[in-house]
Amino acid sequence: MIQRLASLLLHPCWLLPFALACGARAPRDVPRTLRGATLRGAFVPPSAYEAYVRGELLLAEGRPAEAVAQLELATTAPEEDPYLLSRLAHAQLLAGQRRDAEQTLERAYGLDRCHEQVWLMRGELAATRGADDEARAAFAKASSCAPGSDEGVLALSALLADRGDRAGSLDVLVDAHEPGQRALTRSLRDADPLLFTHVVASLSQGAAVERAIALALERGMPLLSLRLREQHLARLSPQLEARLLRANGMRTELAALLAQHDANDLGGAAQTAALALDAGAYERAQLEAETALAAAPSDALRALHARAAIGLGDTRGAIADARGIAGPELRLAIIGEALAGLGAPALGREVLGR
Repeated sequence: MIQRLASLLLHPCWLLPFALACGARAPRDVPRTLRGATLRGAFVPPSAYEAYVRGELLLAEGRPAEAVAQLELATTAPEEDPYLLSRLAHAQLLAGQRRDAEQTLERAYGLDRCHEQVWLMRGELAATRGADDEARAAFAKASSCAPGSDEGVLALSALLADRGDRAGSLDVLVDAHEPGQRALTRSLRDADPLLFTHVVASLSQGAAVERAIALALERGMPLLSLRLREQHLARLSPQLEARLLRANGMRTELAALLAQHDANDLGGAAQTAALALDAGAYERAQLEAETALAAAPSDALRALHARAAIGLGDTRGAIADARGIAGPELRLAIIGEALAGLGAPALGREVLGR
């Protein structure tokens, strides 16, 4: 919704009123951009754009009857537009004006017989009267008319889910085609935690499982990511496997994984150093931190190198690292940890002001 309004406000026609105010004549043929495609057509008065924006805002607020009035005003432009007519039909349907919605959509279809929004609206109309086969066909047609969009895939998946066909809904989302993959990611990212858990637990394809595991980790659900991996025995990339093990506190397994892979497999020297520190592989953590420091020195890497030294019992080395840390708070934190590791926790707390 916001993206649609933002693209509308950047519409080249919004510049025309200012040109007219300076005495220029309205051109008979002007360019417009809709969903990345440039179209040419008759000049549209600013009032029509304003009415369209008002209509979309009213729809977003759940006021379809008022939206109908505004969208009808928007359609008074010199040339009818199939997208705008489809949005009007949507508002009419929500307002309980089914007959008007069907007539409006027929006008849109007459303008463009392969317009994504027209077919999406056809599917919506069919679904609301229980004509599921017709709705499915319409959503499939929307996808074929706009292969770069995932709206048709999402609409079809939502229809099947509404009808209780969870398996069918998931089959649509894990389709091998690119729109299906985008739709899967979008649906999982937007889902509430309960629905997210239900959906990802039902996946079966390896690539889809890997994406779902990554999303579960991003959303702070490490146990779900672990359950998915165990349930489907998915072979994950070393980097994703390391993230999963780290998030679930599986230090022994993480150390074993680190021993089998070099830094290039695990996201680079800095990332590998952090993983090794969490796994208790302190020598590896030091080595990788030194490599990363040579390429791009930072306080964070110096602190990581110092903590690895503490893990190895090298308090002197850790304090030397701490001296090179520019940030006073982090420097004091490392010194305090080093003193605590030396067997002087009280002194460490005093240094940290605790």
